[in-house]
Order: sequence, then structure tokens, then C-alpha cells
Amino acid sequence: MIHDPNTNNIRSVFAMHELSDHFSRLTRDPRILGVVRQLLGSEVYIHQSRINEKFGFEGSVFDWHSDFETWHAEDGMPRM
Repeated sequence: MIHDPNTNNIRSVFAMHELSDHFSRLTRDPRILGVVRQLLGSEVYIHQSRINEKFGFEGSVFDWHSDFETWHAEDGMPRM
């Protein structure tokens, strides 16, 4: 878990599908998987997951960024 440096509120939770039965079921819902497979044109799996909570105008900034470089170097993700 990552906490907001300004408020100490929870900012990010990693691997939510492993921590919550609700999110675990959600990631395996055939309706969602069907849409994702159609969009990507292939079979899918969860490599990394994270939930970021950020209310507008509160807490510190949360700039857009890409995590691919980290996941590629640390976890071996082959491509974006």
C-alpha cells in the first residue's frame, strides 16, 4: 500500500485481485473478459494490478506515467 504524503490516506493498493474476493471475481467475470479479449485480440491474464484512489483537488498530485519500464525490468513483461 502507498499512502498520500500530504494526508496519509491510502493512495494505491497493489494486487487487489489477490486481496479481495470481490475484485478477484470481477477480474474473472466472463462479460468483462469477453470485451477485453475482443479489444486486445488475444487471450488475457493479469500481470500487475493496482487501484489508485485520488479525489479531485485533494491530496498531492498524481501525474500520468507509464509503469511498463519498471514491469519490464523487474517482472519480465515482454512488451507494452
